Amino acid sequence: MHQSNADPVASVDEQVILTQTQELRRLLNVSPFKFNPYRIDWQDHVNHGKVVVPVIMADECCVDPSLVTLQKDLRGVLSPSDWKPLIASSLLYRFRNKAKLRRELLIKVVVPAATMTIVVGIVLGILAFYFLASFFPLWLSGFPLLPLGLFLAAYLANFPRAATMIRRAKLESDLDAARSFGREELLESLKKVERLHLDSIERYEKWSPSRFLTRPSPRQRIDNLMSANLLPSY
Repeated sequence: MHQSNADPVASVDEQVILTQTQELRRLLNVSPFKFNPYRIDWQDHVNHGKVVVPVIMADECCVDPSLVTLQKDLRGVLSPSDWKPLIASSLLYRFRNKAKLRRELLIKVVVPAATMTIVVGIVLGILAFYFLASFFPLWLSGFPLLPLGLFLAAYLANFPRAATMIRRAKLESDLDAARSFGREELLESLKKVERLHLDSIERYEKWSPSRFLTRPSPRQRIDNLMSANLLPSY
């Protein structure tokens, strides 16, 4: 440990961010068994299973239950008060709104994809039986792969809808954070990040119209907050 080389201001700010995050965890009734960070971790990318995703602001703050994972580019740039509403929105999404989102995805994406798989599979099976009878042994050997292929095709066809639902849930988490901790505070944090014109942020701005992105861009988040009528949610 080389404490003499550490930036004392940065160290104090990190401790404040950590304390604020623990306070938010308690306010939102998040179990310490699910999220109980002991330090800040500044990263460019993190792993979600086998997928590597960029860390944008505080979107991945609770990807590791023992850490507060924040965007490395913003280390020492945002103050603890700037980080607080960003972290609050992320925690609201992860521990409150994501459960509702999973149910909606099951009903509106997974079930339709499974239904489409069954229906198309039955139709193809009937057609194959009548028109490919002479090749039946060969056709039968490849049949186990057919349902998987059909389901993947149906799921990919429905993925833009799933991505839209995920973005909407994250925007709703911003509104929940604004109701609880103040709209202006969250807006100011987002605007401060936008003014920096960071490459990592602007890449998301560039690709934000894509139907396959699951994260709203900072500009979309700002516009959503500015246009919302923040009535209490129940």
